Amino acid sequence: MLGGWSQKAALIPSEWGLQTLWTLWTAHLAHYSWAHLVLNLGLLCVGGFVAGLLLGRVFVTGVFLMGAPVISLGVMLLEPHLVQFRGASGIATALIFGTVTWLWLYRASYRILLALVCLAFATKLMFDVNVGGLTVLPDSIQTSWSAHVMGALVGILLSYRVLRQGAHSVQAQMSW
Repeated sequence: MLGGWSQKAALIPSEWGLQTLWTLWTAHLAHYSWAHLVLNLGLLCVGGFVAGLLLGRVFVTGVFLMGAPVISLGVMLLEPHLVQFRGASGIATALIFGTVTWLWLYRASYRILLALVCLAFATKLMFDVNVGGLTVLPDSIQTSWSAHVMGALVGILLSYRVLRQGAHSVQAQMSW
């Protein structure tokens, strides 16, 4: 979502109240540029497809319905100075870290690769905080590191919840 609708859908902490409760979800649909939208959409498609295979629809639906507002609230708490929040990278991070959690628990042979993924994520966070990020955002916009941290936490915690409930019957049948 770009243009005027993107501005209305963005989470603006200083203007937030009960009348704008819906922006906890819609901020993830709003984007700053086409490049920002395409990058997030690609990550959502790949992350959602793989997470859907490994963790199922319950996990993917939970990330969108429950994870989105948790990520938005986390952004408001961790970065209260933020003028506005737009983008789906926090949700994409949740999907990816849900997959990482599943692989860590059920495919021990991938742990070195997964540790490298986590190291790359930590390195990206350092760039986000110190340099403003390695990003496709316009020059005046800084990456929200808190959305990525909250996304990782949502992905890990929600995947544990889904896995504890036994919603991973599809994965039990997989032989790769």
